[in-house]
Amino acid sequence: CRAPARAAARCARQAAPPTMSATTGFAASLPLGMTPASSCAVVVSGSGAAARGEGGVWANAGGAIGAMAASAATRAPAIPARVGKNEEETLRNKGICGFLEKRTIEFCPNMVAQHTLRAVARTVGIGLHSGTRVELVLRPAPPDTGIVFRRTDCHPVVEIPVSAMAVGDTRMASTLDQGGVRIATVEHLMSALAGLGIDNCYVDVDAAEIPIMDGSAASFVFLIRSVGIAEQAAARRVVRVRKPVEVREGSGDQAKWARLEPHFGYKLRFSINFNHPAIDSTTQDVEVDFDRDDYVAAVSRARTFGFVNEVEALRAAGLALGGSFENAIVMDEYRVLNTDGLRSGDEFAKHKILDALGDLYLLGHPLMAAYRAHRSGHALNNQLLRALLADPESYEIVRFEDASRAPRAFRPAGSAA
Repeated sequence: CRAPARAAARCARQAAPPTMSATTGFAASLPLGMTPASSCAVVVSGSGAAARGEGGVWANAGGAIGAMAASAATRAPAIPARVGKNEEETLRNKGICGFLEKRTIEFCPNMVAQHTLRAVARTVGIGLHSGTRVELVLRPAPPDTGIVFRRTDCHPVVEIPVSAMAVGDTRMASTLDQGGVRIATVEHLMSALAGLGIDNCYVDVDAAEIPIMDGSAASFVFLIRSVGIAEQAAARRVVRVRKPVEVREGSGDQAKWARLEPHFGYKLRFSINFNHPAIDSTTQDVEVDFDRDDYVAAVSRARTFGFVNEVEALRAAGLALGGSFENAIVMDEYRVLNTDGLRSGDEFAKHKILDALGDLYLLGHPLMAAYRAHRSGHALNNQLLRALLADPESYEIVRFEDASRAPRAFRPAGSAA
């Protein structure tokens, strides 16, 4: 691996932590130097802040991030102040990471906190598309690090923080790309990290692809659970979708689309249409709502799938070189060929939700939204994130100092109902 020159210091992917609104349970932006009227201990660092009005506007060197003062009348956060033209352009080019800068840390005993791994976890597997042996190491990371992939076979090691804008090739997988250094098939691991609520993790890999394991996220779930999950003394940042965002391709029977809508929680609904006997006989439309459903039981075991008649063309394109009955559901023109059959009657559609969870977590923060899609894939999911980031009024970053006021999807185990 030939590493490009190391980029400038990686930007923090979180806004200045805000203070809680007593009326809504959402967070409101806190100007630097101000102490919130709460029980939280506040540590403030940095400079260049600006304050305006009671709600407060936090600003960094690039300009205003936006006011998030809560409205008692509507019991919902107020619309953030519109960012300037330069900030909009930065947002389009770099996403959240290139635009927000962390300045404040708060410690709140009842907040929805960030999480990382308790210890280092290691495994070895085969790349689905490359067919090569891959060693994967998951390492704990400090608060506000985010998920950072690292190519350890490069000299120097190349770090690729997750970002919607870091996604390059989306043929059959989501691939991160930085200056020509690639890490492919990240979506199943990202799905497991999202499903288990891991905010901060270093992902070390010694090849250009994440191992496929059994074709689902179950092996990654086991790996993470085997070392445990640690709560961290920092509030979790959540991207709250404020208005519908949609992307579409094709028309009629060939139409594909994906949409994000405002929702107090996180749920995903996906419909499929492959016109194949083995798939048509299974559930075509599924929904997972994390206010009621558990990721491990509902999603993590759904495997990727493929067709025998496509294998030759895929391998000629350098894809599916490591595919087998051990890591995928394989079908001929009529039936599933795996001797153990399907794991559930909705496994095909559930795997599309598994993929979508991983693709959407490449945003760098969990979403508070309803995702709905029909025949979407990695490319369209990434286009959806880019469309969201292109409109600063379509989202805001919130946090919950009181976990009991958060959607169930974001509450820690044992929190009040």
